[in-house]
Amino acid sequence: MKEILLKDVVSGMTTAEAVKTKSGQVLADKNTTLSKQLIARFTFYHINSIKINDIEKATEGKTDDKKVNIEEEISVEPSFARDHVSFNQKLSLTPEFREFQLSYALCLEDLKRSFKRIRLGEFDVENDKIIEHTSGIFKYRTPLELFNMIRCVRFSEDSIYSHCLNVALEAAVLGKWLKFDSDTIKELFRAALLHDIGKTEVTPEVLNKKGKLTFDEFDEIKNHTIFGERILRDAGFDEKIRNAALLHHERFDGSGYPKKLSGNQIDDFASLIALCDVYDAMTSPRPQRSPRCAFEVIEEFEKIGFEKYNTKYLLTFLSHLAGMYHSSMVFLSDGQAVRIVYLNQSKLSRPIVEDEHGNIIDLSREKNRKIVKVL
Repeated sequence: MKEILLKDVVSGMTTAEAVKTKSGQVLADKNTTLSKQLIARFTFYHINSIKINDIEKATEGKTDDKKVNIEEEISVEPSFARDHVSFNQKLSLTPEFREFQLSYALCLEDLKRSFKRIRLGEFDVENDKIIEHTSGIFKYRTPLELFNMIRCVRFSEDSIYSHCLNVALEAAVLGKWLKFDSDTIKELFRAALLHDIGKTEVTPEVLNKKGKLTFDEFDEIKNHTIFGERILRDAGFDEKIRNAALLHHERFDGSGYPKKLSGNQIDDFASLIALCDVYDAMTSPRPQRSPRCAFEVIEEFEKIGFEKYNTKYLLTFLSHLAGMYHSSMVFLSDGQAVRIVYLNQSKLSRPIVEDEHGNIIDLSREKNRKIVKVL
């Protein structure tokens, strides 16, 4: 075994130790036979040197023909597949994620019990402890870490409850970005937790239908906002909480429901929760599609969002959301893995990126390429 500079590494050598980035991401396992693609990948991650096995050991047992054609034997997975799997596996094995997963599960159980008690009129609003278990979720977490963990924990079949919890977590982060005080963030969090309680009144067959909804079925789905406001009113919740349930599908251009309100007629909490509601829905898996990545969501908001949503919240949400992924590896629609190096403030969904050869690509000038996955 010896350590050599990356510039002296050639195809056919084998690694004596796992090759890792500075952040600990494994780029190649021990005893991996190196190819031009992998060596270029090390360069992309600024790996200066690696430890390799002796050449004799690397080629032991191979014929001369095999040595010459060793690179032809190497089957390298697409970089996206390697990165995506390794990221999820790596995160899921961390103590931090296990702590998050436990807190998340406790929150879901607590939320289900609270929803049931609220609907039965047995909930004590004066002694509301609905957010008691959230301390373990927020503890020492950056927004990026929190969003990544939400993405990786999306396995729950309790779609109403997991969606409400996700939206509440995301809304609380947005509240912090907007510099709300702690009391306002707690109230916002509670409003977001309860915003879809009306869906518990929708027929399960309609709510969980995988095919296209009929007009009558869609009307029943839309009524969850009215159901939710009524449930929360009967339970004694204040107007701000009730309006979050009633108005989170209203849109600034008057195209929403159930009241067709527009502009400042819509409650501030409802306007803010609407952003997180749409973001979570788009980044969650659906029977008919895979989850969309953050930059695809940003692109959708850039197309129609400034007409439909409160601009003072939308601008903050999009700029911070994109900013979380600065310097991150992403996967383009043409199959290329690149790193974000600069955000285009006028087109946040299309930043400037750098490929593994150091080439700079301005995605705002690219019509046929866009980000489709964050690694």
